[in-house]
Amino acid sequence: MAFVVGNTAVSWAVLARGRVQQSGGDDLRELRRSLRPDLEKIAEQYGGFERPSLVASVNPAGLERFLSFLAKTEVPRPLLAGKDFPISIKMDVEAPEKVGVDRLLGALAAWRQVRGPCITVDCGTAITVNAVSKQGVFLGGAILPGLHLMVKSLSRGTALLPEFLLEDKSWPPVGKNTEAAMAVGVFYGAAGAIARLVKEARAVIGRDAPVTITGGGSVRLLHLLPRSGPRGFRWEPALVPRGLFLAYQAGRKP
Repeated sequence: MAFVVGNTAVSWAVLARGRVQQSGGDDLRELRRSLRPDLEKIAEQYGGFERPSLVASVNPAGLERFLSFLAKTEVPRPLLAGKDFPISIKMDVEAPEKVGVDRLLGALAAWRQVRGPCITVDCGTAITVNAVSKQGVFLGGAILPGLHLMVKSLSRGTALLPEFLLEDKSWPPVGKNTEAAMAVGVFYGAAGAIARLVKEARAVIGRDAPVTITGGGSVRLLHLLPRSGPRGFRWEPALVPRGLFLAYQAGRKP
């Protein structure tokens, strides 16, 4: 299995017969109640866990908590991306050591699929838009607040705006109350920002560069983004865990 420890959630995927067969995500604060049942079902379905398991993380404290949880399960002791094996993707950025491994793994997976210029959009705690060159070089991109961070910042930065959980539904473009207006601003604002950032990235790497969108918030934004035609967004929920498998395979010693 492959696990990616984010700031608020753990995404995971099961590789069997050379392909991602299952994927999902669980709240980092609720691992015992949410991820443990998932792991038990996976172990039963596949007759145990293949070795090794793989982990990547952008959250040091969360990683420590996750590894402590994992040690109490039947999952084999994991190998850590960037420590036990490298992430084999070239970078053309000013501070390569500061680039989040999730951005690199998503870029690696997307490029390996198209073997050409491409863009990834990862909608997690933060939203990232990342550009990869024709040669498979990670060029950088943009980072903006994720959906829940937008709501939280509005609430904590104002006197009267509330903090609330965003509902999974379609919001009309004109909100009729405060929460609805905030939700409209967050959803439509995020979708508009993503569309503009993709346009700007395409101006750099190629106007027909395909876009892959992933992350927990991506499902909520798909209906606001184009999904058909050569310029549409392709949804890949297991993009980053798939990149983790690819990085391990490329970095494995013969």
